[in-house]
Formats: sequence, C-alpha cells, structure tokens
Amino acid sequence: MKKIGFGDEMSVKNSYIGLKINNFTLGRIGRRRLSAFARIRRLSYRNAEFVCLMRNTIRSIFMTLLPGLLLVSCRDSALETALRLAGDNRPELEAVLRHYAADEADSLKYRAARFLIENMPLHYGYGGPGMERFRAYYDSLFCDRTVARQELRRRAARAFDGAGGIRPEFDAATLDRGFLIRHIDHAFEVFGYPWCRDLSFDEFCEKVLPYRIGNEQAEDWMPAYREFLAGTIRSLEEAGADRYTAAKALKDTLRGMDYEVIDETTMKLELRPSDYLRAAGGACPEITCIATYALRSVGLPVDYDYIIQWANRSQTHSWNALRIDTALCCFGMSDPGFGNHFETRAHERMGKAYRRTFRFQPGSLPNRRGALEEGIPSVFLAPFFEDVSELYFDGIDLTVDLTIPAPEKKRFAYLAVFDNHRWVPVAWSRIRRGRATFRRVEKGCAYLAVYYHDGQLRPAADPLTVSKEGVVTVRRPDGGLRAVTLKRKYPVFYNEPFILNRVKNGKFQVADRPDFSDARTVYVTPEVTEIHPYYAELGDSIRFRYIRYLSPPGAFVSMSEIGFYDPSGRKLVGRIIGTEGSYWNLGNDKYKLFDGDPLTYFNAPRESRCWGGMAFDTPQTLGSVMFLPRNDDNFIQAGELYELFCCRDGEFVSLGQRIGDRTHELRYEEVPGNALLLLKNHSKGKDERIFTYEDGRQVWW
Repeated sequence: MKKIGFGDEMSVKNSYIGLKINNFTLGRIGRRRLSAFARIRRLSYRNAEFVCLMRNTIRSIFMTLLPGLLLVSCRDSALETALRLAGDNRPELEAVLRHYAADEADSLKYRAARFLIENMPLHYGYGGPGMERFRAYYDSLFCDRTVARQELRRRAARAFDGAGGIRPEFDAATLDRGFLIRHIDHAFEVFGYPWCRDLSFDEFCEKVLPYRIGNEQAEDWMPAYREFLAGTIRSLEEAGADRYTAAKALKDTLRGMDYEVIDETTMKLELRPSDYLRAAGGACPEITCIATYALRSVGLPVDYDYIIQWANRSQTHSWNALRIDTALCCFGMSDPGFGNHFETRAHERMGKAYRRTFRFQPGSLPNRRGALEEGIPSVFLAPFFEDVSELYFDGIDLTVDLTIPAPEKKRFAYLAVFDNHRWVPVAWSRIRRGRATFRRVEKGCAYLAVYYHDGQLRPAADPLTVSKEGVVTVRRPDGGLRAVTLKRKYPVFYNEPFILNRVKNGKFQVADRPDFSDARTVYVTPEVTEIHPYYAELGDSIRFRYIRYLSPPGAFVSMSEIGFYDPSGRKLVGRIIGTEGSYWNLGNDKYKLFDGDPLTYFNAPRESRCWGGMAFDTPQTLGSVMFLPRNDDNFIQAGELYELFCCRDGEFVSLGQRIGDRTHELRYEEVPGNALLLLKNHSKGKDERIFTYEDGRQVWW
C-alpha cells in the first residue's frame, strides 16, 4: 500500500554527522576556524546541507563542552569553568570583573557581570562575511516602507540564497570588555525609571540584563531602542507610571510602527537588534524580538515565550509575557489590546509552551546523560529554555507504551504533534521500561510518540488523542470497517456562521437597462448551512442584457464567486459591472467575483445596496446561476483529486483516491474504525488536517 513520508529535520546524510572535536576551548574555535566552519562558508544557506552541517557542528561542540559544565557544582566553579572555556579571550572577561570589583559601589554590577559570564558558555551568534549579505537581503526584502503590503507578503515567500560565509561565533571566545561594560552600564540605568522601583535584582538579571535573546549578532542595542521610544518614555516618566501603564503604552507605541504582520517568513537567522527597527514587516519571531528589546531597554522584565508547533494547525508561534503583581500579561506587538493575547485563540492548542532564557538550564535535554551521543532534534539542542506549560493550560502527564521497536537501543523518546504535513517533536522523555512519560501536555490534542534516529523521526507507538476532558484514546485501527462521508480536508477556523448569515436573501437579478430600473429577481439565495458552491437551475425562458448579484442588507457582498450559465450549461462571460471600490480600499473589488479563485472575494465599500454582475452586447438566455460564499477553499471541490490516508503503526497508509463532484462530498466504504485519518487534495492547496470519524462526522485534531 502507498505510504506518505514521515518527515525529517531538514537533514541530509553527510560525512560530518558525528563529527568529534576534542581537546579545544572556545577560544581555539575562533582562532583555528575548524574545517567544518570552512565548509559552512562555502555552502548556500538555503541548502539543507548547510542547516544539517551547522547543527551537527554545534552539537559536536556541545558534546565537548557539556561534560565540563556537568562538573559545575558551585558558584565559584561555574565562573572558573566559563573563564577556562573562553580560552584566549579569558583576559577580556576577567577585565570586566576587575572593572566592577575595584569599587564597592559597583557590587551589584559585579554580580551582574558574573551572571552573564557564568551563563555565557554555549551562547553564540551567527557571524562572518555572509551576515552582511544576509542583512542586505533583509533590507531589500522587508525594509522598504513604500512597497504595498501585499507585495511585502509576496517577498516573504522568497528563499535566501547566497549566505556563504556564515558561522557560529561563541560569546565567551569573542565578546570584549568594552561591549560587556557598556551593556551592563546601560542596563543599570533602568533603575531610574519609576516603573522599576519594584524590580528585583533576580528579575533584572534574568529578564532585563541579557544582551541577547537568541543567536543574533551581539550589539549595544539599549540606547537605540530608548531613542526610538524617547517620546513615550518621557511622558511615562513625567506621569510616574507603574509597570502595567508603562508596558501598555510602549506596546501601543510599537504597534504604531506600521509593521506588517506576515504569517511565515524564510528568515532562518536572527538579525542585530537595531535591524528590526528599520523593518516594514515580519513574522512572530521578529515581532516578539522587537517588543522584548524595547521593553527590556527600559527595565520591564518581559519574557519571550513560544511554542514549537501549534498542536492543531500549522506554524509555530511566539509572544511576550510580563508578570504584573500576580497576573501574567501576554501580548504581541500588533495586538489591539494589552494582556489578552489568547482571548481570540480559544480554538488553538499549544501542546507545550516554552520560555527562552539566558541562564543555563541544568535540566535541559543536552545536559542529560547520553542524549548528545544518541542525537537530539534541533529544537531541543540549546540548553536555554524552560517549560512554562503550566502557566498556560491545565495539562496532564501522558504515559505512552512504546509498542514499536526502535532501530537501535534508545534512551529518549519524543512527543510529536502534526503540523498539517508531518510530525514535529514538542516534548521529550527518558524511556523507562518501554514507556515514556511526557509532563504537562495539553488536552484536546493528538500526539505521536517518536524516536530520533539518524536525523529523522521514527514512530514509537500508535498515535493517540487526548480529549478536552483528559480521556486518552490510542488510535490503533481496528478490524471493523465502515463507510464514511467526508466534506472537508481541513477544519473551519473562520467564523462560518457569520459568513453564512451574510448569504441569506441575496438576489440574482436580470434587466434590459444598464441601471437595472427594470430589474427582475430570478433567484433569492436561501439559508445555507455549509460553505461550498451552490447551483440553481432556472429553466430556459429568462432573457436579459444585464445580470447581477445584489447582496442582502448589511452583507458587504462577502461573496467569493458567482457564475451565470445558459440552458446548455455554457458559462456566460460579459463585461464586468457593479459597485466600484472595496472595503478600506484593500483591493477586494467586484472583479474578484469572476476571477476563478475561491480564496478571493468581493468585500464592498458599503454594507448595503452593493452588487456585481455582467453586461452583454446582445441578449442572452439564463439557465442557471452559481454562488460561492467567502471561504477557505478546503471543502470538497468538483473535479479535484483526493486521497484518504489511515495512520497505521505511526505511518500514513493510503485508502484510495476519489474525484470530487458537485455533491461536495467523498464517500469511502471500507475505513478502519478508531483510526486517525488524513485527507489530501492532489490538485491544489496545502492545508490538510488529521481527524477521526465519530458519530457520522469528522472530528479534527
């Protein structure tokens, strides 16, 4: 039977997998430019080999350095270990400590310097000559504020090709005393702000002081962000603002940047903090970084929280979180409100939630015995994040029997969610007696336990679902075959009742005069319960020169496609006429009714008396009409090729292909019960979602 791919980690087989690097310090890395780094410089960034090689080079370095870090048992040895790993750069770090140790008044700055240096090992940014080309590419792609928003979104789909010469540069080996002293001094200036009166030193070290968020190039960024926000800061200081007021005002200022929110970008490398201030648009990581830099520059201890992958749809996500008294305020820079980031996301499932940290996390996977030797998915490789799932949902501890043998003995298993095309690991667990227990996972999700082997994910058990009530069901297909009727390949994430309400009582009218003063209504759109194309047969006696669809009051038209056909079924094509313009002049005009694209629609400039239609030079005969409400194009389309898959032993196995018809339903007669299913459209589209079939309907996961 046909199977579809399980998925891998953008990895390829190459001779550098398992590269061993022994007897060196971070300083030697920077000085010797290891042969692996030299090879990286010659590779295209878009090339999968680059991604794999970079990951495996860093993994090899971690394997060398972590044993030393594992031996750290006290504060003094932590500092000494960091200084030792700095190699030739040790004098620069020691100079920072001496600078603040010389004056008793700088005792807190000395402690801050120790915090940074002790946690510095394994922190790195991307550098090299290729970064300048990457920045130039970024500028050309995202920093032109004169370009139309739609064009900016189209540019986001382009791949970056030409970033040879990019390499990791480890902080302990490269950061000099001048940079660190300037940054620490700038960070301590925040204690002069009124909203920082209650800022604890621990909060300051963890959530204000760090000079980096991820792997961006290190930069003295605080002055640039303070200058950018100067007007707002001055007003807040004069008002003696508290933490909540300051954070809300600064977020609102950032929202006024005219920043286009792009769902996904091809940006795989972080930029310098100042680069983001020039940008005209970006995705969640860029948005979250901007707000993190901005609020931390004025002493607001904001966190960068994220999910690896939504558990019930595509894409990752990140946002900002700020503790105010006992409440956790979550927000994104583009949110219209403050602190209510998830109020409109009740239908979305996180699976797991994490927080970026600067502090080394001793409980991280790379710090577990045997993990690096066995291989770690790249999302868990850096030891600088912590599990914050309990802050966001009431989860359960999920124990999975690993019923599928591993390719070789494994110490660790992973819990994966489905991203519409493949399984993505979002949690890990040590294997004990053939079982893995994953802590604090969200209810209402489907999961698959997997192994990580040779750069790929391998199934470790049948998938399972966890109901909203916490009931766990192992989705092993049983022997009972049944018939199923499928209406969609993807769940409805938009407000379907709202759109359906705008369809009822629309009018198809014909006329012999262009102003429709002699209009005759030939069809009134009924109340419909699902979104797909609807056809109405009208006979063969209707003659006309002009025809239109007139939307009902308050509807703004909200129609994706309309069509006119003669009695033989031939589509009638004339000159497009109708209400001029579109809502907010966004381009969703009358021409979208006839462009053949189900994803475009006419969104009229006024709520009532708007219409779209056609004019003909000679009289025509009307036989039928068609209308398709605004939609996501994930219903069953006539003439398109579909294939149903069943998940068996962790792999999707084909149950056969079907061609859609005007019933907009697919019928399969022999589908295993209890199975996790997936419907693919081979004709077009990319949105697909796993589901079960229960009580005669598709239940989406």
